[in-house]
Amino acid sequence: MGIGWYRKTFKADPAWKGKKVLVDFEGIMVTGDVWLNGEKIGGTDYGYLGFELDISQLLKYNTDNVLAVRASTGDKGGSRWYTGGGLFRDVHLIVKNDIAIARHGVFVTTPQITEQAARVKVQVELEGIRNKEYPLEIQTAILSPEGKQIAVTKTQTPLRNKLKTVEVTLPVMNVDQPQLWSCETPHLYTAVVTLILDGRPADRVAEKFGIRTIEFDKAFGFKLNGKKVFLKGIANHHDLGAVGAAAHETAIARQMDLLKKFGYNHIRTSHNPYSEAFLRLADEKGILIVDELYDKWSNKDYWPGRKPWTELWPGNLTEWIKRDRNHPSVILWSFGNELQMREDLAGYPTGDWGVTTYQMMNVLARRYDPTRKTTVAMFPARAGGVGKSDKDFNTNIVPPELATVTDVASFNYRWYNYADYLKHAPDMNIYQSEATTNELLAPYFGMDRDKMVGLAYWGAIEYWGESNGWPKKAGLFPSLIMHWSRFHRLTWLKVLLKRLPWFTSG
Repeated sequence: MGIGWYRKTFKADPAWKGKKVLVDFEGIMVTGDVWLNGEKIGGTDYGYLGFELDISQLLKYNTDNVLAVRASTGDKGGSRWYTGGGLFRDVHLIVKNDIAIARHGVFVTTPQITEQAARVKVQVELEGIRNKEYPLEIQTAILSPEGKQIAVTKTQTPLRNKLKTVEVTLPVMNVDQPQLWSCETPHLYTAVVTLILDGRPADRVAEKFGIRTIEFDKAFGFKLNGKKVFLKGIANHHDLGAVGAAAHETAIARQMDLLKKFGYNHIRTSHNPYSEAFLRLADEKGILIVDELYDKWSNKDYWPGRKPWTELWPGNLTEWIKRDRNHPSVILWSFGNELQMREDLAGYPTGDWGVTTYQMMNVLARRYDPTRKTTVAMFPARAGGVGKSDKDFNTNIVPPELATVTDVASFNYRWYNYADYLKHAPDMNIYQSEATTNELLAPYFGMDRDKMVGLAYWGAIEYWGESNGWPKKAGLFPSLIMHWSRFHRLTWLKVLLKRLPWFTSG
């Protein structure tokens, strides 16, 4: 753990004058501060998510500019695992007009899909038009997976709106004979949104998306494009094993390719948002993602943020949803992990073990994405906070209060208790958000795979493990792929030994 400094010296292009110049940080582990030419311009208090800073007014055009970044891993105890440190994701310089598409301002949905046609709806969020009457037109073109333009729509922006950013919904477009996104056929379309001001382009954003349907129901668990799919997945931390925490696309792609080779179709991003590159690759490779925002809901323990969790979560959740909502790979939002160990880890002190906190977060999530369900991954505790150390843990098998109200009931481990949980709450649709690798295939075969959502093996590939006191970095148990490879080696060894005369004779 510690503090790291970065400095970059650059010259400003004279063509930037009169434009908005932004520095976009995809993430700083775990808190960060930024200075330009000696003046502090901003930072982040929860570096698993990105942010942008306007540097237009501080740029110097007659000499060098110096951008300085301070990255800190935060207080000891803020995380339970190896986090890495510093600038672990990409940083971008963005130059655009004052009138522009806002940050994460394009939202693409497909409200109706048949084999013959899909209806595509595009919403665009604009900035720089408050109290103005610009003759501004929004044009959107849909490109097929092969890059061919197949649909176009346009509309005029509203005049004299008083909001800082304005959301505009464009006329719905039709895509004939849509190529559906799936694990086997991850077809990606592109929405190209262009702002036209006085007949000239003012801004342009290209956003990839997929045409697919997702359904969750207790009768079948999960369906993709109307077909039952059982999630066969993993849950690790964001690091890439021996490569470390930096979001190298080639290392991410390598892990995904290996997982697909072993038959996996799913990853849960425990317990914080992963990189933008990770989600792009999941889209391209056809991997289903349960996207998770936090570990605990606490202002103190297990909280890596610099400011209180209760102060930061609305902004964090908004950035997270808007950043990730166009990815077809993302099928479920998870707000947190293992909350019911203590009441002070479950959000606001409302006396209901996080139910009210979840409902507040759910309202805000649906404001920015009404198309997906939400969940919280629950620690193996019973109703009332009864934990494994309590003597009635194995006799009072009642599901936690929060798991009975989330859209999907997510449980870490305890697959042999699910039937008892359903006796008390029969409407739950169950997802095993963590399954222990030490049990090999027992968690998989122990679930009702016809009616439940699926499972994610904990630490299934190149797992660093919990830190158990810095600077230790070590897995508590080997990964499932290591187990599986060892199983195959032992099986073939036994076959070989049985063919030897001395082995068969005793």
